[in-house]
Amino acid sequence: MLFEEALTKYAVPISTVFSNIMVGLVPIVVSWMRYFSTNIKIIGQSYSNNTFYGKSYSLKLENKTLRTFVIDKVNVFVTQERFFTIDLGELDFEKRTLEPFKQLVIKEQWTEMRDFQIESILTGIKFEIFCGAKVVSIKYSSFLQRIKRSKLLYKYFAKKSILKIQNEIVLSKRAFENTVISSQVKFAIHLFNLDGALERTILVIRSGFMSDNIILNDQKHGKVAYNALPPEEITTTEKLINYLDSGLFKSSIHKFLVQEIGK
Repeated sequence: MLFEEALTKYAVPISTVFSNIMVGLVPIVVSWMRYFSTNIKIIGQSYSNNTFYGKSYSLKLENKTLRTFVIDKVNVFVTQERFFTIDLGELDFEKRTLEPFKQLVIKEQWTEMRDFQIESILTGIKFEIFCGAKVVSIKYSSFLQRIKRSKLLYKYFAKKSILKIQNEIVLSKRAFENTVISSQVKFAIHLFNLDGALERTILVIRSGFMSDNIILNDQKHGKVAYNALPPEEITTTEKLINYLDSGLFKSSIHKFLVQEIGK
């Protein structure tokens, strides 16, 4: 009897107060997540080095707020001071918009980094995400991808210090037909079908290896795939054309065009 009276007298009012507090906190939390929170998390990042298409880096972000972030650029710090920039300004609006509780993958590709050598795998340790005049700063703090977020900073691009600009790593891009390629690519072989339409383009690096196989019909062995050319036959455009014309494509129905790619 005493227990029931104590429960009615103390427990029920306490639970009522607690419920009222929780109900009052809901709009506060929602308002914080919609207007003030900058909880953007790094889900993952990857780096690859391709013999034909250079280096590439991707960064996967997740929005843990009720806000929409339109990202202009991202500074990826590979050391405490040195960073490179992924500029999203030229992308479509949809490709740089991070919606509430959704993910966005940001990619960059380049040929070489000027004045900076990558020993093994390139990994960002902290990030600056530019959204208009605001910057969200994120630190990649552990193997388990835990993020320690700092306060939302208000900063304009024009106010960047000279020292910080000097710490930026310049990404050098060598392009061929709107595609970034490595510094090792020397030639492109364009293959055409019987109708004269372009079938595919094969890149050739200085050592002779090709980005795709050339498959030809051999009278003795049937279909034969070639993935490399003799290095001595690709020293000049003329030698490569003569080798293909009198060798690989001598009895082939394919027509080809050799294009030397400048530096």
